[in-house]
Amino acid sequence: MNLRVKLPLMLSAFLILIAFFAAGTLLIFDKMSNTMSELLPVSERNKLYNEFDRKIGEFAEAVKNWGLTGNPRFQGLYRNRLVDLNKSFENLSKTVNNKEKVEEIGRELQIVLGHADSIMKNGQPVGDPRVAQYLQAIETDTIDMVTKVDQMQQSSVDTVLNVVKKGAQLRKEMIYYHISLIACSALIAMFLILLIRRMIADPFNELLKATEKIGRGELSYRIRAARRDEFGTVSKRFDSMVADLESSTHQVGRKLAETELLLEVTKIAGTTLDLKDALTMMSETIASKLNYEGCGVY
Repeated sequence: MNLRVKLPLMLSAFLILIAFFAAGTLLIFDKMSNTMSELLPVSERNKLYNEFDRKIGEFAEAVKNWGLTGNPRFQGLYRNRLVDLNKSFENLSKTVNNKEKVEEIGRELQIVLGHADSIMKNGQPVGDPRVAQYLQAIETDTIDMVTKVDQMQQSSVDTVLNVVKKGAQLRKEMIYYHISLIACSALIAMFLILLIRRMIADPFNELLKATEKIGRGELSYRIRAARRDEFGTVSKRFDSMVADLESSTHQVGRKLAETELLLEVTKIAGTTLDLKDALTMMSETIASKLNYEGCGVY
């Protein structure tokens, strides 16, 4: 497989891993978002529960003050508190999922409103035993309604606790995920470094080493790479070129040696020595230059 195929494959694998890690991160953040979104309606319901408890207490207090004092200003306060109480109950009934419990509270609220209306229609409530009975009934019913609201609010508290548990579990998952992400990233980086070094750096270093040795005259050095990519092709062609260069060098050296030998023989032939001495000197020169043990002339 050549480099033009390997490098795109490596890049594609790296991008796939990045996409995988990104998907994991998005999944964790989606869980966090869902967990936080569960708290929003719980917080809204708790607000409505507390508001209803406060409004029903203020309403009962206004009715009680009229029944005990007969002060006209509590009639106007009663009407305002009645409007606020109805509005608070309406908001609560729209938000809370437990419709049966809300309907039960609504029925008790209508009973309380009936007792309150009877008290407020009494022009002289102070000292009236029926007013005292109505006030006692209102107090009992309001306590019962507040108890039911508190029970419903406890369910919201349980929901908050479950969300907190989910958050703690999600925190652990995030820690494990980030540790795994760091470890995998380090391993992938090391793998890519080693792979790139094996694919590119090592062949380049081998080529540099070969050129250095050839430059020093070591023409017998060969790379002999078994790779099948572009570097393998370059290495084979380099070895073939060096082999041709070595062969040419040997041929040139041989021709040079022959030329030097001819020059030596020519010099001897041009001396004033007699024929026997000249031939003897030629034979010795030829044997010495060609590394023979002996040489004769016939």
